[in-house]
Amino acid sequence: MLDPDRCVFFLSFLFFFSSAALLCSVHASCPPRCECSEAAHTVKCVSKDLRSVPEGIPGYTRNLFVTGNQISRIGPESFRGLENVTNLSLSNNRISEVESNTFAGLRSLRSLDLSNNQLAIIHPEASPS
Repeated sequence: MLDPDRCVFFLSFLFFFSSAALLCSVHASCPPRCECSEAAHTVKCVSKDLRSVPEGIPGYTRNLFVTGNQISRIGPESFRGLENVTNLSLSNNRISEVESNTFAGLRSLRSLDLSNNQLAIIHPEASPS
């Protein structure tokens, strides 16, 4: 026969952890070294010595600033899951190459800033369709 105290403890334990998991999935986290504002739909990863576009940028992001870092190349993996981004600033990095299909997943993109980089190669298929 099951001990009622153990059942209550076990059910409380399950409830606590399932609630915590639900909260984590509802509220997207912000990548380390970035600042996120869900209300403004904005993520800023500015002058953080990043070598790549950080993973884990929330899906609500419309304005993405990854500026003043050490990024040298960008490719299709750089912006996966970011179809809501309308404004993308990658200025003041060290980007020398933009690979094919880099912006293919950015279906809502309206503004792209690649100023003050070291662009040498922009593959023809890099731009969004």
